[in-house]
Amino acid sequence: MRNQLRLISVFAVLAAFCLSGSTALGQKQTRKSRHSPGRIVTARPSAWEYKITGGISQEDMNKLGAEGWELAAIYAPNVDNLALYFKRLKR
Repeated sequence: MRNQLRLISVFAVLAAFCLSGSTALGQKQTRKSRHSPGRIVTARPSAWEYKITGGISQEDMNKLGAEGWELAAIYAPNVDNLALYFKRLKR
């Protein structure tokens, strides 16, 4: 029971984190050029790096966020197995 409550809390925190404004993978950014009115300049495709972890504490999640990591996906085939997939722009 205690393990299930912990897992539910982790999912709640992760869901709130995901819904707080993360961006879609592979999304291209565009902007108008200052020099040529109406001309659209497409940004160079971004390079990402990834990290996969198991269940972690809120403190560890905050550390990853401070390092630029963004939660991209959660995989939980059952209560005992949890994988968190993070991404950030390659440095």
